[in-house]
Order: sequence, then structure tokens, then C-alpha cells
Amino acid sequence: MRYDPEGSAACRRAIVAAACGEPMRLALGDGACYGPFATGWVSRRMFTRTAGVGSACRAIRDEPVIGAYHGTCDPAVAFCCVPASGAPDACVSPYESVRTGAVEGRCQAAARLGEA
Repeated sequence: MRYDPEGSAACRRAIVAAACGEPMRLALGDGACYGPFATGWVSRRMFTRTAGVGSACRAIRDEPVIGAYHGTCDPAVAFCCVPASGAPDACVSPYESVRTGAVEGRCQAAARLGEA
């Protein structure tokens, strides 16, 4: 993972600039900054996931939905495969690993558009 100070500063600026009421609620709820949810490929602006296929990866439990599957892997090329409990050749997403307590895995190649 790489920390992006400008992304972090942009999130802070949005909070500081937001007026009370609905603008503040939206700024605090922005999944790309501090909010609990994001959609699509949105991830926290202050972090860039960089691990490639075959690299070790870790679960990121604070990330919005997309981070739950990619962990520290670069989402353009891989997802984080955490070994399934009792089935070391199978994997679960970091999101599901919360139940097993496992947090480390290996980045597996993501399917290309149209592939199974």
C-alpha cells in the first residue's frame, strides 16, 4: 500500500469546506474518504493498493466494499485470496476472512471482462 498525502488532504478540505446540515452529512459519508460505503471501484483516496499477482496481501477491513475483496492487491490486476479454513487450496475474500480470523493471503489474477 502507498499513502497518498494529497488524497488525504483533499478529504480534509472537503470536511472543512462543508456547511452544516446536508453538505456536512454528504462530506462525512463520502466512501472515498471517511464514509462507511462506496460503490463501484471507489476506494479511499489516501491509499493506493499496489501488490501484484503472486504477492503477499492482507485484508483491509476498513475499506469500502471494493477493498473487502482486493485487500492490498492492485484492483486492476488481482484480488486477495485468503486461505479458506480447512481447505488451503481454496480461498475466501478478505471480507469473509473476518469470520475465520485469517488476514494474510496471496494476490490472485483477476478475470478479464467476459471471462469466468
